[in-house]
Amino acid sequence: MTVYLLDTVTNDTKLGKLVFAHEIKPDDDSHQFKGQSKKDNWKPLQFSWRLKPNQKRQNLTINDFVLVFGAGNYIALNEKAKTVLEPALDGDAEYLPIEIKDEQSDRWYLINVIHRLDNVVDYEKSHYMDLVDGSRILQRPVFIERNIPNDRVFVYPNTYNRPIAKGEFLKELVAAHKLTGLNFLPAETVEAGPLPKSAAG
Repeated sequence: MTVYLLDTVTNDTKLGKLVFAHEIKPDDDSHQFKGQSKKDNWKPLQFSWRLKPNQKRQNLTINDFVLVFGAGNYIALNEKAKTVLEPALDGDAEYLPIEIKDEQSDRWYLINVIHRLDNVVDYEKSHYMDLVDGSRILQRPVFIERNIPNDRVFVYPNTYNRPIAKGEFLKELVAAHKLTGLNFLPAETVEAGPLPKSAAG
């Protein structure tokens, strides 16, 4: 089965993106996601649409899934997408309501994946970026497919803000309901070997 990295990245300036609208205090971790449930003590965070100079909100095209900046999560989804995903990802994720500055009509959520897997990355075979100080950053993980349950969404240590999916179930669900904005990027696995250059990016 294919393992997919989920994201909402786009270079189209007409597509809406959300930015965390509050100043972050040093001791405030309310916006940090660690693969654990937050619904019991969640207070909706406020976001605003990220606009280019001289750009107006009404000129944005808003997908069902949008990119988030500034909070410990990359993906926000609207009520339509939540209705579709919630029964399919039962037990793997929760949906935390957020507020959009100057908007009251549309309901938006951050998806918080709470299905954590700790032994699914081969760190020796993964790809890193070397820094000038001698340290390195994990740039592209290589997953151990046999350790990942089929047709599930999960997060792994140190990257709790980016959901991973194994299998076609979610991709097919999104396509069947014509949901927009969610990208499925094939990930490298130990079992399948390196990706073609066109897929690896």
